[in-house]
Amino acid sequence: MKKSILILMLISAFSLHADGNRITMGFSMKPRIQFHEDCRIYERHNDVYIVSDEDRSERVIITDKNELLVNGKTVETDSMQAIMTQQYYDLTVQCLEDAKNIGKAGAKMGWEGAKIGVKAVTGVFRMILPDYDADDLERDMEYESEKIEAKADILEEKADALDEKLEELEDLHYDLQTEIEELGDLLWF
Repeated sequence: MKKSILILMLISAFSLHADGNRITMGFSMKPRIQFHEDCRIYERHNDVYIVSDEDRSERVIITDKNELLVNGKTVETDSMQAIMTQQYYDLTVQCLEDAKNIGKAGAKMGWEGAKIGVKAVTGVFRMILPDYDADDLERDMEYESEKIEAKADILEEKADALDEKLEELEDLHYDLQTEIEELGDLLWF
């Protein structure tokens, strides 16, 4: 039960941290990735936006048609760079979708946890009846807690898989910075 509560607390604030990177999600359930406090990555109108946290007018956009724009100017890429930008786009979309799904599952688990509280109160009142005692209440609560813990374990595995994808995305991020001059010129990228 303690593990479930810890996971629920983590998910309700939903912020997944990995090596200075994190995915955050507000109440709108729109996740964003943050790399080292310098840039923020999010999806908007099927395009991936990478923006400077210090100067929001500076931005990189990878469109769903694999066009690369740096501060509004189209950047021509060779075939290898085009493959890398497509991988970056696809992996970003996957990470953001996974984060959204984990957030929704965590919120659902929060509701299920609240239901356990209601069942516990109901169980206390049932103890007035002769055929229901404290042992029955404890058994019922343990059963409900085990169900949530099993879901929390699955959610934890999904969060670990997302963490691995984020590390892969970060590596790709730096590869793009190295391979594409216009991205390398951006101090925040």
